[in-house]
Amino acid sequence: MVNFELIRATLVGGLSAYIGMPVIESDTAANMPSYPYMTYNFITNGISSGLPGMTISDGPDDEVIEQYSDEQSMMVSFSSYALRKADSIQNAMRAAEWLNIIGYDELKTKANLIVVDVGDIHNRDVQIGDEWERRNGFDAELRTVNALEMKQDRIKKANLQRG
Repeated sequence: MVNFELIRATLVGGLSAYIGMPVIESDTAANMPSYPYMTYNFITNGISSGLPGMTISDGPDDEVIEQYSDEQSMMVSFSSYALRKADSIQNAMRAAEWLNIIGYDELKTKANLIVVDVGDIHNRDVQIGDEWERRNGFDAELRTVNALEMKQDRIKKANLQRG
């Protein structure tokens, strides 16, 4: 099974430590921190690329272990918020840098997660009343392995009948 909480905690904790600012989930009722900060949003989760593969191995006693696994992708959207446009762009660039280099190894080691693609950084500014909230962001595709095991009893005797 995919450990989503481990993935989320590793992603958010590592990114926040690297860029030195809060990284919070977007579209929540929580109070927003002061600028600058980053948001993340899991856009898609658990998209399988095909049918799971299966392997069989001997288990303890008379059990057989069926192991099923498949690759699952997820898309995460990141947005950088700041008072100045230049700060928003710089922070988005640092976040993308973390995912591509430092975070790549950290996510692979700690959460069994691979960074497949980090998209281009785009302007996401929003006008709120007379003010502009400076936002820049990108989407990242991540992939992990979903694996589960089922224990089955070994068939010791079978009655076969003809016709």
